[in-house]
Amino acid sequence: MGIIDIAKKAKRKILIQINRANHRSKLISQTLEYINTLNVKATNTLIGHRQIFVSSMGLGKTAVEKQRSGKAIEEIKNISNQILLEIK
Repeated sequence: MGIIDIAKKAKRKILIQINRANHRSKLISQTLEYINTLNVKATNTLIGHRQIFVSSMGLGKTAVEKQRSGKAIEEIKNISNQILLEIK
């Protein structure tokens, strides 16, 4: 039994996040199609494969702590907002 089956059995909300994504990759569209076949929801925002995530982790910080603006920060803010809306 996979984690999605366990979450469904426990009647938990499921939200899949694609991480370290290349937004132009054909694999992303195929992955989103596969997620749809599982009857679960994916976040509206993909987390890109960005240097800020790697460098901030090396310092023991989050990207938001290290950088105040930029694409990576917008991605994190968008996902955070969506998660907050989903759990209400």
